[in-house]
Amino acid sequence: MKFIIYTVILSNLYSGVVYSKISEIKSNQWDGYNNPYKMDPNFISTFNSLPLEGEIGSSSLAWGDSYWPNNKGSIAWRWTSTNPQNFRYTSPSIYTAQGMTESELNELSPAEKYDLYVGNYDYPTVKKVCSVTGSSSPTWYGICHGIAPASLHHTEPDTLDVINNDGIRIRFYSSDVKALLGHHYARESKNGIIQVGKRCFFRGFGSACSDVNAGSFHIILGNKLGISKTGFVADIDRFKQVWNHAAISYTSTILGEVYLNDNSTILAVKRIKINTTVKYTASIEPSKKTIMGSDLEKYDIRNYAYYLELDENEKIVGGSWISHERPDFLWYKKKDEFKGHWSKLYEIYKPTKVSN
Repeated sequence: MKFIIYTVILSNLYSGVVYSKISEIKSNQWDGYNNPYKMDPNFISTFNSLPLEGEIGSSSLAWGDSYWPNNKGSIAWRWTSTNPQNFRYTSPSIYTAQGMTESELNELSPAEKYDLYVGNYDYPTVKKVCSVTGSSSPTWYGICHGIAPASLHHTEPDTLDVINNDGIRIRFYSSDVKALLGHHYARESKNGIIQVGKRCFFRGFGSACSDVNAGSFHIILGNKLGISKTGFVADIDRFKQVWNHAAISYTSTILGEVYLNDNSTILAVKRIKINTTVKYTASIEPSKKTIMGSDLEKYDIRNYAYYLELDENEKIVGGSWISHERPDFLWYKKKDEFKGHWSKLYEIYKPTKVSN
């Protein structure tokens, strides 16, 4: 290995590139955690074959919603009530529920509504959620890691009125259903995730706070949003807090070619500068109505600057960040199937009409 590195050093003396630190030669090359082919081994990496812009294929996917914060009770939060009394309310018995008005039933939490529809008057979903939430939870704890992947697999749900087996009419608002879908992906799902990059736990400490590798990032953008028109999820906060958002679209601009440097990968023969703007779904307040195409639809925009390193075949083999702003890690999760206690999600989920 030393011989190979030494040969590379000599061969590059004539191009004006001198590697002064042998240990850093590969630092712009992705490691195993940052390998983009973990997400899909068939990804294209040839730079000119990757579109410089792209977006998700359906305008009814990648909807925004609340991250259902734990300090409000997550999906046990009575979000439509003027007096929610989170963590202190008592869920209605069958007899109480049968005597409640329509407006009173509408103010129940998503978890209560689901248990009520299933006919579980001991409220197992409410109890489970309350066991892992509390008013003292950090403000950023929630189920954004469920809302984001759910939004990529299920078109935005519409409001739906249903009647349970005991004759109780229950209204599931759009965000009630989003909350239940997000909860399933976050806390009930058996599907694993495919992650590129590591989570940063301490601000600026360790290699995990420097990734995801910029080359991997560009390959994933180009293949997922540019070619296949499917999204992925990114933790858009590069430090301790985790804010998972679905990537919707991107636009990249080539700013020109620059010299290789001490940290360039061994295979790199070219280094180009890129600016990319990515649009992500935003965390918003829950809504009774659908939001797609309305004034309620919000986005998070992130602007990134980075270098890509290309080999002699114009394939991306690494990269490095210029901007302080960058995603912490990228990931994807397959579509969930709802079984057992959660099979009735299919009955309350009324998707809006898909628009392409």
